[in-house]
Amino acid sequence: PNPSKDLINIEFDENAVFHIYNQSGQFILSTKDKTIDISNFTSGVYSIYSFTATGQKVSKLFEKIR
Repeated sequence: PNPSKDLINIEFDENAVFHIYNQSGQFILSTKDKTIDISNFTSGVYSIYSFTATGQKVSKLFEKIR
């Protein structure tokens, strides 16, 4: 997973809604923003799922570090 402390930037060509889940599968956040502030997240590994008009496209992992 890509490590980050404060912000993550999502490179995605389509308009999408992004859902973030922690490593336990608990839903954390839903946003349309492609820059997401994770400074208040606890340390750990998170999954991002992108949803578009045509369906779910991509899932990625990132790691929140201190």
